[in-house]
Amino acid sequence: MVRAISADIAPAWGLIVHLSAGTLLGSRSGSKVLASTVEHAVSLGADAVSVQISFGDSREDRMIADAGRIVNLATSLGLPVFLMAHAPAEPGESSEDPVAAAHAARAAAELGASIVQTNFAGAPDGLREIVDSCPVPLVVSGGPKGSTEDAFLDALCDVMRVGAAGISVGRRVFQALDPPAMAQRIADVVFGSDRPLIIEAAR
Repeated sequence: MVRAISADIAPAWGLIVHLSAGTLLGSRSGSKVLASTVEHAVSLGADAVSVQISFGDSREDRMIADAGRIVNLATSLGLPVFLMAHAPAEPGESSEDPVAAAHAARAAAELGASIVQTNFAGAPDGLREIVDSCPVPLVVSGGPKGSTEDAFLDALCDVMRVGAAGISVGRRVFQALDPPAMAQRIADVVFGSDRPLIIEAAR
């Protein structure tokens, strides 16, 4: 995918190449395997790489070992690692357990992640517990399903208020009625409205 859109990636943008893979068609959607390498990501112009560990999965040990190898190689090349530390949850759902999510986030940080993503979607007090337990910047994935844009942004304000570094979001932007405007609204919450976000429309 990166190769297909590389011409549209502005030099000022940061590129994170995700190395883990899995599909919803498989019997174990939470079990991720490495589908690419750090060296290949570098050849594509990556500024960082990402991997996922589904904690609590029966193949957790293999995912941890894979992530450890990626961290060792990437950091030796000066490349940050974005580690998706997903606590146990139903397929397609987010975690509501702050203790499990805090454990997963801390484990990811101790593996050497530069930034950790949590799939926790519970109360702000629970998120604060996760932030406090994680010694590297923590970002939150997704957001409340089915909520309005305004409700989502209100929830994002709570996320930032308790100390998260930001949010990792996809369909909230690309499925919005006005994706550039939604991206700008998210950036205003995360970075402050006085910091402009550069958005280029796809050709």
